[in-house]
Amino acid sequence: MALLKGNATQVSVDVTATISRDGADQDVAFTVFYKLRARDEQLRHAEHIDAIDVAAGIERASARIERAKDLLRSLVLGWHGLTGSDGEEIQFSPEVLDDMLALDDYYDALMEGLRASSLPGARRKN
Repeated sequence: MALLKGNATQVSVDVTATISRDGADQDVAFTVFYKLRARDEQLRHAEHIDAIDVAAGIERASARIERAKDLLRSLVLGWHGLTGSDGEEIQFSPEVLDDMLALDDYYDALMEGLRASSLPGARRKN
């Protein structure tokens, strides 16, 4: 997640999802492109990218997770370097994004990328 690059409309963040397959962990690294947001918009979204407080109750936590997923749906513009088990690149689509959001490891990686995209260094030009 160290490399952040941006232009006038988007910022790219390198993310890694750790996927468990056949009892072993496998790191899946790829670059996600997020919509670049104004600082005040980032502050409005901050509650969605904070840690989910399960102690507050399952229904409340589930509602916050769904709001966070909606936020990701509106801010993820695409990705590069995400490959399937066959080695072929997986093309971005809203349907594939929804499939990824249903998997905790990818959801966590996308949320961590969203947090990183809000850092001041994320605004650097290419």
